[in-house]
Amino acid sequence: MEFIDKRTPKEVKENKLAIARRIAKTNGKAKQCDMCEDWFLPKEIKENEEGLDVCPNCINRAKCDCCLEYKDKDELRTLTDINGEIQYENICENCEDSVTSDDRNEPVATVIYGNDDYPHTIGYYHDDTEGDFKAVYHRTDGWRGYYDIECSDDWEAVHSDCILSYSHDSENLKRFDELFRKALDTMGIKYARVFSRTSNIFSQGYDFFVEKGMADKVEALRVVLSAKLRDDDAFRATALTGKDPENLDEHDKLFVKASKLLEQGMNAEQAVEYVFGEMEE
Repeated sequence: MEFIDKRTPKEVKENKLAIARRIAKTNGKAKQCDMCEDWFLPKEIKENEEGLDVCPNCINRAKCDCCLEYKDKDELRTLTDINGEIQYENICENCEDSVTSDDRNEPVATVIYGNDDYPHTIGYYHDDTEGDFKAVYHRTDGWRGYYDIECSDDWEAVHSDCILSYSHDSENLKRFDELFRKALDTMGIKYARVFSRTSNIFSQGYDFFVEKGMADKVEALRVVLSAKLRDDDAFRATALTGKDPENLDEHDKLFVKASKLLEQGMNAEQAVEYVFGEMEE
């Protein structure tokens, strides 16, 4: 019975190549593709733009900078942050969706305009405020930091603070916020509050802004409310120890005192000598 080869010319060619590759590999003459790691004839391997030896199937592929998997180049794109700086030169669609989704789920700052409860968020890759506000990271050391909030010319900053979670100080700040907003609502002044992340999960930035030209009109009210509800010494004590002032022991008080002396210009040795002197007294 006569054998009829029903393979297409392309299939025949591919079959011959596969056989030649196996023979070359057996003889130690084949070359491996740096991407797919399959073996090919030496003449099939070409060097790509990254200096990798790649096969014909991988010559138009590149690595995703996020998942580090090789993708077709037409599946990769460049991802820039809200400042226009490139964060990923090549990123695949799945990774881009994941990065931008995480950016919205965990924004660096949340803006509340007036009494509108709808949150307008700011992240590395999005800005729902349309340029009204900008969050700039301020690094205090290699691990810690917070965000400075900058505003456009349409707004003016009137109060900057920090929410210390689960403290009496945060309750006082909440009362300050309620009274300040109630007064501004009565005066018909537009305002916005920005809540921003810090490296400490128990603290959050709080910045209050009013529409341009209204800062001077609300300053007297802000000063009065601050005098009543914002105690710098109490805030310092809670921020440093995690305790409300009434719960500080003597060691806590000395620690807080030493910290204040450092800010006033003493060096560490002088501050320690001073507080130990108070202990001896």
